[in-house]
Amino acid sequence: MVRVMISLHALGPLIPVEGTLDSRAYLSIVADQVHPYMATVYPANDGVFQQDNDRCHVSKIVRAWFEGHDEEFQLLPWPPNSPDLNPCENLWEHLD
Repeated sequence: MVRVMISLHALGPLIPVEGTLDSRAYLSIVADQVHPYMATVYPANDGVFQQDNDRCHVSKIVRAWFEGHDEEFQLLPWPPNSPDLNPCENLWEHLD
């Protein structure tokens, strides 16, 4: 499995994910990959990060990390049971 980051400014790195993506693995990706990318691409701390309501995205440790970094970038609120409007997910469907 691979995680990808995209923005209006740049295409982020592809991040390989080994095994199951649990809260700790996801938090490691956010802290080690997403955070530095956002700081580089959005030096004015005006970036918005989008994620869905997957369990590992909304766990207590992940929410606490985002709350501790809320001045660096905004986490886009995602309503429960919302259709998947993730551009990456929808892009791959149209490439077949």
